[in-house]
Amino acid sequence: MPLLPLPPFSANSAGISRLPDVTRAVGTLQQMYFTATSMLTSGTFELQRVRAHQDLLFKTGLPLLATLEEVAEAESIPTDWLHDMAEKFSALLLELLEAEKAVEGRCVPLLSTFTWDSYP
Repeated sequence: MPLLPLPPFSANSAGISRLPDVTRAVGTLQQMYFTATSMLTSGTFELQRVRAHQDLLFKTGLPLLATLEEVAEAESIPTDWLHDMAEKFSALLLELLEAEKAVEGRCVPLLSTFTWDSYP
């Protein structure tokens, strides 16, 4: 599932635009997501690559999301957009963990079929 683009900045009367760092951070997140999901959907991956994507998401992706959350109000970043990004990155991390287990030959739970509606 693709990431939603960052909504346009609603400039104030002074005409101040969104910081370039915010745009770069979003671009970095989009590239990380695209690269990891492309690797997962290819169906052929190595343990080292799976772990590299996990490491990148934990060390770079999650801190970027946290930083975007801190500047959300000043940079006119909608809460719904941040929430969607957080959900998609959480799901991606779970998929990477499942892929790691599959590559190692361990039992892989079917997390993608879980819904809260089916939870007792």
